[in-house]
Amino acid sequence: MKSNTRQQSFLQMQSKNKLIHGGEHRKKRYGRSARPLSVKNAHHIVFKIHKENLVNRSFRHPKNFKTVQRLLQQYSAMFFIKIEQISYQHDHIHILARSGRRSYFHHFFRVFAGQVAQTMKVTDTPKRQGATERLWKQRPFTRIVVGWFGLRRIKDYIQLNEKEVTGVIVYRKERLRGLSMRDWQLLWA
Repeated sequence: MKSNTRQQSFLQMQSKNKLIHGGEHRKKRYGRSARPLSVKNAHHIVFKIHKENLVNRSFRHPKNFKTVQRLLQQYSAMFFIKIEQISYQHDHIHILARSGRRSYFHHFFRVFAGQVAQTMKVTDTPKRQGATERLWKQRPFTRIVVGWFGLRRIKDYIQLNEKEVTGVIVYRKERLRGLSMRDWQLLWA
């Protein structure tokens, strides 16, 4: 009986891992395969930077915010990526997007990341020992969002990130589970 439940949890974990790619998962064995992309479902995409390598040290800085916003609009239109929701954090960007072709996503990831790295000025100060020259911390994290419940949950999560960074809702470790009724009302107000 015990091995049966262990086998079921392994199969559930394995099927869940087939929907994600990049970020920290790239270091694990299951994360080294090709990036899964879907034309039917939405994708949760996260681009994460090294804050210390950026001059203004934040995507929320007015100059960086306008630059990244312009580049995102330009290249999402060029590669026919429909942006459903977006949240700019200090050191990462959350995007909920869809596309009609897998190749459009591949082109978008490559060109958008490259243009942001070229456009954003990296600090001119001498590097500390062990510091990196790269702007991006990891490859873009992507997760295929399956089903209505998953889509609703990721939309709430991205909206919560936006409300937390603007100071409307206080950050909590429990994230969506720890929200009070007042916070839920503020989330989409």
